[in-house]
Amino acid sequence: MAFPFRVVVWERIDDAVESAVLTAGGKARRAIQSMIDLAVQGGGGGGLSGAAKTELVAVRHRSAADEAAPTADNWGPRPSGYGAVLAIGARPAPADARAEDLHLLQPAAAPSTATTTFSVADGAAWPTPWVVERVPAGGGATVVSGMGRVTSGSAGGSATADTAAVRYGVAAVDSDVLLTWRPITADPVAAYVARSDAASLAPQAGVIVEVTATALRLVEYTAGTPAVLASAPITTGTGVDYRLRVTVSEQTASARVWPAADPEPVDWGVTSAIQATQGYQGLTVGSGAGAGAQTVAFDDITITSNAGGYGAAYGVAYGG
Repeated sequence: MAFPFRVVVWERIDDAVESAVLTAGGKARRAIQSMIDLAVQGGGGGGLSGAAKTELVAVRHRSAADEAAPTADNWGPRPSGYGAVLAIGARPAPADARAEDLHLLQPAAAPSTATTTFSVADGAAWPTPWVVERVPAGGGATVVSGMGRVTSGSAGGSATADTAAVRYGVAAVDSDVLLTWRPITADPVAAYVARSDAASLAPQAGVIVEVTATALRLVEYTAGTPAVLASAPITTGTGVDYRLRVTVSEQTASARVWPAADPEPVDWGVTSAIQATQGYQGLTVGSGAGAGAQTVAFDDITITSNAGGYGAAYGVAYGG
């Protein structure tokens, strides 16, 4: 549905005050920009003074190429001298937003669903759109017996240094992920990285769902430091298939794990509010220092992604 909002544009034409109720999307941008351009160029009245200009709302957006790969820093320049600036486009909002600014999200795109089944020959690479980002010494990412295997490093260094990562190469804001995973070794740390600011899936800012032999954890990284937002005890066994569902919607993340032979439970194992609004997603497998190489096999990975969004946000960097 449309998201109506009111923008009041003061024009010094016959001392009249005009207002317009506009709707989201390109129509809003064109309408507002046309009124602003008319007023700034004079509208037949010789233009506006600097003081009058501060009574206008300006518009900023990205180029088409940048909108296809949006970041907080690839918006067009913030117009100067205006009372407020309306940014129209996908998340994330501009990093240089001010308290008086408004972010209007693009209309939501239709969600897309894709399933990876690994029905290829042994030894084959992970199929498109998966991208192998990190393979430490002793690690690997390949297809074995109809499942995609990921093996951590064996150097015995830090957990991060020994972590292998395979990124899902489709950008999304919100995702629902359902997959089968099988611990091949006894002590892996398998994770679904739901949002990461780094394509390597080693985030300085991001959200990760970790699964170990004994725990399901929802972890958020802020400035490179992890914090466990929620944790639940689980019990898993080597060579047994389990299902994992991870859902990230707006600024909430939830996950649950259950044996593949059982029905999916109703309740979430972990759920929490999160700060990260957008990022890369994919799978990682790691081990603790000195634990040696650890392997997890994955199959039937179904990802429903939504690259759009809808709504509005206010505040400095739209965090308020």
